[in-house]
Amino acid sequence: QHGIKITKYRADNGIFRSKAFQDDVDKLNQQLDFFGVDAHHQNGVAERAIRTIIESARTMLLHAITKWPAKVTFDLWPFAVRQAITIYNNTPRKDLNWCTPEEVFAGMTNPEDRSKYSFIKELKTFGCPCYVLNTESTPTKRLNKWTSKSTKCIYLGKSRSHASNV
Repeated sequence: QHGIKITKYRADNGIFRSKAFQDDVDKLNQQLDFFGVDAHHQNGVAERAIRTIIESARTMLLHAITKWPAKVTFDLWPFAVRQAITIYNNTPRKDLNWCTPEEVFAGMTNPEDRSKYSFIKELKTFGCPCYVLNTESTPTKRLNKWTSKSTKCIYLGKSRSHASNV
C-alpha cells in the first residue's frame, strides 16, 4: 500500500516455522531469521514496544472501569489493546524527528504532508460514553419528539469497518 518492500523478518519459532509461511517468504525473495523461544533479549525493540502497548491498554481499561464500572468490563481488553496500538503508531517521537511511526513508514516526513492529517485532534478517551444516532430517526422518518434519538454506548476506538470519521 505504501510502496515498501519487506526484505527480512525476525521471528520466534511459533507459527512462522510453518512451511506455508516459509514458502511465501522464499517466493517473495525475503529472508527469515529465527531467535530462541522466550529469548526476549534477542528482540529488545519489539519487546519494549509490546510492553508499552500492553501497559497502556491496561491503564486505559482500568481507568474506564473506575469511571463506568456498571458497563466497562475486562471483556473489553482486546479493544483497549487495539486503541493502545493506534495511539502508539500515531504519536510523534523524538527519535523519529518528531514524526509518527506511520508517517515514517508511509514516507510522509514532509511538514506540509503532516499538517494535512492530525490524529491527535480526533482522539477520544477509551471507554468514555458516546452517543449513537438511532437508525429509526432519520430526516425522512420522524419519531415522536419525546423519543430519544440516540443510544448511549461505550467508545472502544476507531472503527476498522467504517469511514475514518465514524
